Amino acid sequence: MPKLVTSGAFLKCTLGSTPSQLQVPAAGRVMAGNVPVATITDTAAGIISPFGSCAAMSPPQTCFPAPAGSWTPGSPSVRAGVIPVLHQTSQCHCQRGGVISIVAPGQQTTTVARAESVLQSARPGYLG
Repeated sequence: MPKLVTSGAFLKCTLGSTPSQLQVPAAGRVMAGNVPVATITDTAAGIISPFGSCAAMSPPQTCFPAPAGSWTPGSPSVRAGVIPVLHQTSQCHCQRGGVISIVAPGQQTTTVARAESVLQSARPGYLG
């Protein structure tokens, strides 16, 4: 079962030269442990850090991620409010042609299945 993605997750882009990190803001977020959980809408500037240089640019230049929509797929059963959370198999396409994927989810204990179970009995906004 895939793990939930949190702030601090490591990402890679098929056109980037180096890994990147996901920096999810904590304000108003569902938490896994004490770390904010990412959602399918976490694509804004500053949330996805640059991937070094971008091979889609000639000559190669610093990568400033330009997501072309939301992460897919999100969790069909675990949501932060009404927005599906990310799990480690989610991907996002870049407007420059790259595919952004999750290398490490940022935490190793909360799976989608565990989050479903915890949400049925836990306090709101906390996923263990």
